[in-house]
Amino acid sequence: MMKIRNLLILAIAFAMTSSTLVYTGPDRLANDNVEIKKLTKAEFEKLVYDPIKDGEKAIYKGKFPCIVDFYADWCGPCRRLSPVLEELAKKHEGKLIIYKVNVDEEKELARQYGIQSIPTLFLFPKKSQPTVVKGAPAKEALEQYVKGILKVE
Repeated sequence: MMKIRNLLILAIAFAMTSSTLVYTGPDRLANDNVEIKKLTKAEFEKLVYDPIKDGEKAIYKGKFPCIVDFYADWCGPCRRLSPVLEELAKKHEGKLIIYKVNVDEEKELARQYGIQSIPTLFLFPKKSQPTVVKGAPAKEALEQYVKGILKVE
């Protein structure tokens, strides 16, 4: 009985310390000082795109290429993708920005950009139109997408 109790305590302690995600408030996620910011519609329009009018070409506003992850907290594939995005943010710090948009909180923005399934990623190079990736790509595939948007000038 003592062995089972000790194993249970050890398993609980391991589970509590094994997470690398540090919660730092409702508006951002952080991993080793690398920030993945959750965007509101207003922030999205300020940092990424203005609302698109008929016939206009959207122009990305950012200084560095970015990925915008349209997700939901309840979505299993979204939760599995999150640590991969955190790793990419850390690996490409200073060259790539990663944002998240919660589709349950920003329904109008999700509708405006045609989000019908989650996760949906918008990969924005600095000077051309974004690539849209639906679903949770494998880490290796996402790395290739990132290499592509980092090369586009």
